[in-house]
Amino acid sequence: MPADALIIVLSDHETGGLIVTETSPEVGVVPEHVFTNTYHTGVSVPIYAWGADSAYVQGVLDNTEVFPLLAGEADLPRTVAVFQNGTAS
Repeated sequence: MPADALIIVLSDHETGGLIVTETSPEVGVVPEHVFTNTYHTGVSVPIYAWGADSAYVQGVLDNTEVFPLLAGEADLPRTVAVFQNGTAS
């Protein structure tokens, strides 16, 4: 990984009600599961960051603070590339 790379992992929403029903899931395979509801909740979702400037991604971030971070518009020393479908944009 390049020294100036920042990797961010986050979700766009929390669905809620996920129950894993498989008692002995196989490693690397999505276990059997069900959802107890079909709507999005207002529950906060985690955001994880590794690498350069990852200290800017800690604690609780409002969802309006995420886009400037990803778009390189936050007050950071460099631009952050956004990957979608394996391609940097």
